[in-house]
Amino acid sequence: MKYREILYQPLKVLLVALFVFSFLWSGCEKHDVSITLPTNETILYFPENLTEMDLPDYRLDIVHFWHECLESYFIGEALMEILPEYYQDEVNQGLITYRRVRSQYLENSEIVFNYKAMTEDFVTHLITPDADEMKNHHFLWYIAEDEEKLHQYLKDMLQSMMSKL
Repeated sequence: MKYREILYQPLKVLLVALFVFSFLWSGCEKHDVSITLPTNETILYFPENLTEMDLPDYRLDIVHFWHECLESYFIGEALMEILPEYYQDEVNQGLITYRRVRSQYLENSEIVFNYKAMTEDFVTHLITPDADEMKNHHFLWYIAEDEEKLHQYLKDMLQSMMSKL
């Protein structure tokens, strides 16, 4: 019995450390349980008919994983202001897709796993003839409360990625 405890102790420590690290890395300082998505859906799609669209082979997929974090809420709201204002045509053509995923729900665990996401995360997935690259944008949580910086970062990021399509 003692031999088994010696073997499993480092594993227990590692698992606890990973849990603590993932919480701290999320950058989320405040939680507000009163903030919810506009519906009871666990995933919101933009455009709303995304699941029925015949998507082009080359596009930018944006997936925002969210779980009651105030900064994360600001990020989602900012993107939903920018996309319709500057990229409505690209969204309608399926060149840009956006999913806002409630990461805490079990039915979303596959998408969380596929994007290697944390509870609070923002992932871009650029699919081009030359590349298939995913990128996490953790920096967003540090500027989320500065509306001007957040909007500028998102606009610059979208412009840079769309130039690669």
